[in-house]
Amino acid sequence: MHAGLITGPDDIRQLQVNIPHSGPVSTSLGSSISIPCLVSLSSSSPVAPRVKWTVVSGGVETQILVARGQRVKVNEAYRDRAAWLNYTSSPDDLSLWLGDLRSSDSGHYRCEVQQGLEDASDLVQLKVKGVVFHYRDALGRYAFSFHQAQRACEAIGAQITTPDQLLAAYYDGYEQCDAGWLADQSVRYPIQVPREGCYGDMDGQPGVRNYGTMDPDHLFDAYCYVEETEGEVFHDSIPQQLSFDEAQSHCRATGAELATTAQLYMAWHEGLDRCSPGWLADGSVRYPIMTPRERCGGPQPGVKTLYRFSNQTGFPQPSSLHDVYCFRRDIAQILEEEMYIAPTFSLEEEASIAPILEEEMYIAPTFSLEEDASIAPILEEEMYIASTFSLEEEASIAPILEEEMYIAPTFSLEEEASIAPILEEEMYIAPTFSLEEEASIATILEEEMYIAPTFFLEEEASIAPILEEEMYIAPTFSLEEEASIAPILEEEMYIAPTFSLEEEASIAPILEEEMYIAPTFSLEEEASIAPTLVEKVNVAQTLGEEVSITPTLEEEENVTPTFEEDFTVFPLDSQTSNWALLTTTTGPQESLNDLEYSIKNSPTTSNAALQSSLIVLCFVPDACVNDPCLNGGTCTDWDGQIQCLCLPSYGGDLERCEPGWDKFHGFCYRHFSQRLSWEVAEQHCRMLGAHLVSIITPEEQTYINSRFNNYKEYQWTGLNDKTIEDDFRWSDGNPMLYENWYKGQPDSYFLSGEDCVVMVWHDEGRWSDVPCNYHLAYTCKKGTSSCGPPPKVRNTSIFGKGRQRYETKAVVRYHCAPGFQQRLTPLIRCLSGGRWERPQEFLEKNINCLNRFIALSFRGRRPNPTP
Repeated sequence: MHAGLITGPDDIRQLQVNIPHSGPVSTSLGSSISIPCLVSLSSSSPVAPRVKWTVVSGGVETQILVARGQRVKVNEAYRDRAAWLNYTSSPDDLSLWLGDLRSSDSGHYRCEVQQGLEDASDLVQLKVKGVVFHYRDALGRYAFSFHQAQRACEAIGAQITTPDQLLAAYYDGYEQCDAGWLADQSVRYPIQVPREGCYGDMDGQPGVRNYGTMDPDHLFDAYCYVEETEGEVFHDSIPQQLSFDEAQSHCRATGAELATTAQLYMAWHEGLDRCSPGWLADGSVRYPIMTPRERCGGPQPGVKTLYRFSNQTGFPQPSSLHDVYCFRRDIAQILEEEMYIAPTFSLEEEASIAPILEEEMYIAPTFSLEEDASIAPILEEEMYIASTFSLEEEASIAPILEEEMYIAPTFSLEEEASIAPILEEEMYIAPTFSLEEEASIATILEEEMYIAPTFFLEEEASIAPILEEEMYIAPTFSLEEEASIAPILEEEMYIAPTFSLEEEASIAPILEEEMYIAPTFSLEEEASIAPTLVEKVNVAQTLGEEVSITPTLEEEENVTPTFEEDFTVFPLDSQTSNWALLTTTTGPQESLNDLEYSIKNSPTTSNAALQSSLIVLCFVPDACVNDPCLNGGTCTDWDGQIQCLCLPSYGGDLERCEPGWDKFHGFCYRHFSQRLSWEVAEQHCRMLGAHLVSIITPEEQTYINSRFNNYKEYQWTGLNDKTIEDDFRWSDGNPMLYENWYKGQPDSYFLSGEDCVVMVWHDEGRWSDVPCNYHLAYTCKKGTSSCGPPPKVRNTSIFGKGRQRYETKAVVRYHCAPGFQQRLTPLIRCLSGGRWERPQEFLEKNINCLNRFIALSFRGRRPNPTP
């Protein structure tokens, strides 16, 4: 605290600020708090003081309130939840009120006053305690009534969440696409990124979905809340790993007990980080991750859960082997529990202890089972409480409590006790987020374990489209034995001079050698084609003229083909008269000469007549009639191969993007659905040799919004004004050539720190400036090529820190080592194609550093006179 003396030699008061708290202040998640701050103003300065509240968290100081006189300004991030309590009525009282407290509000709060040239401040630490988490029944999704949800949370050491606590957790970034009970008998769930199956009552907007007050007998999951645990959760890594029963015995042997789910969440909230799944008291297997890393549950922190089934249901079988998380209570709490019942009183004759046990030590099972898989006998054996015996007059209650009333806080399952009717040996750990676009379902099926999520998707949420895209199998067709696909042409065909068919030519070898039939149509079971097809075809000399073919079928009287075919004809070569007949497929087709003619054939027959319409196109020997060359290229036909000769100044866009990147207008793009702050996202892009996406043209804006916003989520762009307010610049250095701001943006409210720009997917990708600490998806952008480290030149170094990848057009400057002097140009550039501007030998010749002594001797030498 900066403060002067209260009085001086002339009895003048000095400026002083005081927060009357001796230590950290703790409060609950979702609650409010008043932090007192009293100021004694200096009597020597008539200037009105400037007062403000700031918070220091994570090494960053953020202003909350600023006031001078009657002018008060509030940081936009604290609007409606921060205020002066008595400032307007009593300028000496600067007490701060904070509401809707979140975990991110924890930090050191500073009350500061400036009066003239004097300033004084004091600070206090605030800790917001508590964590909200989703809890599901062991047997399946949506299995708790309202009262069952309350008891389930209590059984794992927590309590059911209030709406204010869930809202505070949402503002801290919590997301869960599972409807769950809250304390007010409402059903809600928080969504940060709206998507199909998770829209709820808010359509495409983020927020906490609310079903309203529901019938208490309806079934949903539960949201639980834990604020503190009086003890320590510790992880025991057993080399051989343990079953559930062995894990219970192991914890007891160490003077502890199996940790509950609530205790593990609280330990994670306080910093526990272990990438080892372990047993908990409710029979679940979980592990806490503070720092996300590879093969540890995905890119987001949280408590990860192992499920038995791929739909994120079912706890592991009790006989499966895992590590264990134990909980050791504080010694003070143990002594307090042992001394809770005084050892001097006695019970009267016939007094029963059962009511006491029921009131003080009620234990509810943590999950319910279906009728065909009852756990009741096991519960009776493992959680047996002597509720029928009575104590005699001379019996002391103390030893009975020690010997008979020891109740382990958990129960074990026999090996033969089944949690679910289906027993499978494979374990599934569900991912924290949805799969990346390039993720293959086949790869997942090969894995034996799926990574567990903290945030779950609805069962209906967008898994079907993935299966359709990744596992589409084109249907094949089959013909009955009597159906012949190769009719014999008995009569000769009169064809245009460009090609001819020999008499008696069979279509079968053509099908095998020249023709490809895509498997997209089928013939009905009873449909058959006569083995002999007699037809006469007259082909007109004019290209593209439609010719009607009316074949007659012999030996068959009732033929009713009902199939419809789409035929596409491609030229096989620019100098040949043969054609390939293809039926169209749902997949992409590539032609040999990028020339395609399509027709549709839908034959119907009555009695023995079959009519069809076919467009016969003859290919012209000059393949450059339809010029396929772009950007001013000249088409040439050389030995049946089409080539494009480019202008001298243009080589065409020949570079390709790396696997996983999408190409558009000479740049490569890659979208990441993991949600990071702006700085971390930009750093990740730079590690890949890229930057957060910059948008230079309307076409690029349309491409980004249509291509990557299929994910239905907000995403970062590289635009920011972090250096100078309202001077927005792209992080990759591109000039500001295009704008697509949302109405009223950028607004950059006072002290709000809205220095980074986000793309709003549901409004044509328009831009809005927001605080950079938001966690959002992002897209990286880089050129189609990049250079490696610059070439080394003797006696030189490069300015700045060297990198492994340099984007195209990047410039590197060399400087001489100490004792050497620079000559000629010191700059080189990274060119397209991944090469530097000059080869190494040229560099050493031109960017050379001479010894200063030699350089001076050269400089002082007179030139030889010319003869």
